[in-house]
Amino acid sequence: MRIKLPFTLFHKIIEGLCLLVFLGSLIYLAVNWRFMPDTLPTHYNAAGAADAWGGKSSLIILIVVDVMLYIVLTVASLFPAAWNVPVRITPENSLRVLPLIKDMLCLTKLYVLAMFGYLMVATSRAMPLGAWFLPLVFVLLLGTNIVYIILARRAARGR
Repeated sequence: MRIKLPFTLFHKIIEGLCLLVFLGSLIYLAVNWRFMPDTLPTHYNAAGAADAWGGKSSLIILIVVDVMLYIVLTVASLFPAAWNVPVRITPENSLRVLPLIKDMLCLTKLYVLAMFGYLMVATSRAMPLGAWFLPLVFVLLLGTNIVYIILARRAARGR
């Protein structure tokens, strides 16, 4: 089934925020590269404290992962037929279910890019992430996915 979903105002706003966060974190690193300490955190424990250290070049891995996530999540949002959806998609329910899954993907992309942006900035400043970081990431990502899966299941049944 070939499906093309339009970009709603919601999607455009979220995509704009994604681009802003993505480019903002990359620009921040480029502008501040020469002012960063030579030794930076390369790993954080569950409490958000650095527990491994390395050279400034270790940030390049985060940059590459951030760029790849942006590209993959952007491309994935354009191909609804390839999505692994938690309900059976039929011609009758596709226009109710797939826009919800697109919303979920857009929000997930924003959360992941914001998480990586914060991680890159915190790492570049050799500061802890904070004990709130990991729980917030779990709540945002899992909470959003749970809510949208419930909505998609209801939409598939016509409710």
